Amino acid sequence: MARKQTAFRLKEEIVEELKKLAEQDNRSLNNYVEVLLETHLEEQAKKKTESKND
Repeated sequence: MARKQTAFRLKEEIVEELKKLAEQDNRSLNNYVEVLLETHLEEQAKKKTESKND
């Protein structure tokens, strides 16, 4: 899948915490954030599907 370069402004405290978590997970900051976002989107899609089945 193609990647699109983008930029976000985040609070320094958030960036520092993300860097620590990424390091603990042996990931780059970019990869860590990408995985977090992908996981969140998958969870949201699952919730949406589940609510349609109710």
